[in-house]
Amino acid sequence: MNFSLIAFGTRGDVQPYVALAHGLCVAGHSVRICAGRNFGAWIEREGLEFAPIAVDIQEMMRSPGGVSWVEGSRLFTMQHMRRLFRPVAGVVAEGALAACEGADVIVSSFTGDWVGSTIAEKIGARYVSALLQPMRPSRSGLATLIPALPHRMSVLNLLMGRVAMTMLFNVFAEEVRGLRSRLGLPTIDAASFLRWMQETTTLFAFSEHVMPRPADYPEPWHLTGYWFHDEPDWMPDDALMEFLARGSAPVYVGFGSMTDSDARVTTATILRAQQAAGVRVVLYGGWAGIRPQDASADVHVLQRSAPHAWLFPRMAGVVHHGGAGTTGAAARAGVPQLVVPHFADQPYWGRRMYELGVGLRPVDKMRLNENMLATALRALVDDAVLRSNAQALGERVRMEDGVGRAVKILTEVQQ
Repeated sequence: MNFSLIAFGTRGDVQPYVALAHGLCVAGHSVRICAGRNFGAWIEREGLEFAPIAVDIQEMMRSPGGVSWVEGSRLFTMQHMRRLFRPVAGVVAEGALAACEGADVIVSSFTGDWVGSTIAEKIGARYVSALLQPMRPSRSGLATLIPALPHRMSVLNLLMGRVAMTMLFNVFAEEVRGLRSRLGLPTIDAASFLRWMQETTTLFAFSEHVMPRPADYPEPWHLTGYWFHDEPDWMPDDALMEFLARGSAPVYVGFGSMTDSDARVTTATILRAQQAAGVRVVLYGGWAGIRPQDASADVHVLQRSAPHAWLFPRMAGVVHHGGAGTTGAAARAGVPQLVVPHFADQPYWGRRMYELGVGLRPVDKMRLNENMLATALRALVDDAVLRSNAQALGERVRMEDGVGRAVKILTEVQQ
């Protein structure tokens, strides 16, 4: 079968789709990945067919609109998202149309549901929604990003989920209607979108040990387990190996694809906290550009990203932004976490790690200070209960085969 995977987002949104693509290829299928143009070289190095969306996602997230979305009030998340995505929606649609030509099955996440499902309807392909977060309405507070009652089954949680999905539909509503009109398809509204979600095969690419499957999920919705891509050929440089060998296990600090309006302040906060805590740190600057000019011998600054599958098991703990993939990688590694959520689904993952007893209480990025971080760094190294819980969760997550489960479901969908 011919699969087209639409992975419109940051590295954390694309990497699980790369893992899925490899799994589909091993199973004998033809796969094309549609993503921002800045991911093209990486995807092609992976030996996968790449179909570009003519947008540099890193540049977009570093723009004033991108930084406002990351650092702005969560009350206005959807408004920030709409302002950021609206100017590029036409380009996304063009890239997706080209990528989906000849597809039997189209797969995308919530940022591509609007375009992928429309194209699938037009060309007669099967559409599967594949989500890295629980962005579907449920009575379960454990499965609701912003629940009314976090630890209970309640219709209020279901209503909160429906409101969130309606708001998400409205982010892309104008673009959906324009694309459907262009393709000669009837218009849809938010109510139609909610009904469509209930009936559409949906894969949730995370572990049931992190989010138990809610009793009210319909049959076509599947928790597969995480989709990990381990990059087995990656080799660390000598400087990193020497740092790891020189002392006790360090704590990783990095915020991945998150941008920062003042990276100098964030850098200074991290370095002061490290000094106060007296722990060793591996620091990754990421898209924020957190790169100290002068760090102590107990801080190793990664000059290039290191695969989480290799790095995290060698850490005493992980401080990160709470992206779904990074959270899953830390859970799999069996190490304690501190989630510093910036926006979107990240507060949810921070909450879940804390509730599971494998993470410290999350600290919002805009509230992070030297004292909070120093205390957290020390706890990640010293808290034996936290470490034991994290190791137990890691053992359960490592037992799962998320990609294999997803490939099986996708193959059965078309039969």
